[in-house]
Amino acid sequence: MTLLFAAMHPASQYFGSLIAIHEHNSMQAILAAGGQLAPNQVTRVLSAEELVSLQTVVASTIWLALGLLLATVIGFAAIARPHAKAAAMVIALLVIAGLGLITQGLPGFPVILLGLVAMAGSFLTDDLFKRAKRPMETDDVARH
Repeated sequence: MTLLFAAMHPASQYFGSLIAIHEHNSMQAILAAGGQLAPNQVTRVLSAEELVSLQTVVASTIWLALGLLLATVIGFAAIARPHAKAAAMVIALLVIAGLGLITQGLPGFPVILLGLVAMAGSFLTDDLFKRAKRPMETDDVARH
């Protein structure tokens, strides 16, 4: 779930930039057709620097957002069938996702920390179920 929340920010940046570029292109098409822009439409026309900046955001955030969403799906699959190999794979994905967020200037440490806590708990899941299925007499806690 941590990865899903982490994916929201780059996805939001991606879609926001894509919408701004689309609005700019629409305003340029109106001007090219000989039309005039309303005062609120003029604000949607971007300078060359702004356009390049938004195109850079689009190019840099799409893969991070898609990667985090894919990692979310893999994480849910690991929760559905918990075992040590799946948890280890998700831990590796969490570290990679956190590093990806950090390289984009986003807070990646909370993603790593919360995900590691969740996955560390999944390492214990099998043992907890086995202990719960054992008779009470054989449990160390029952003897004391």
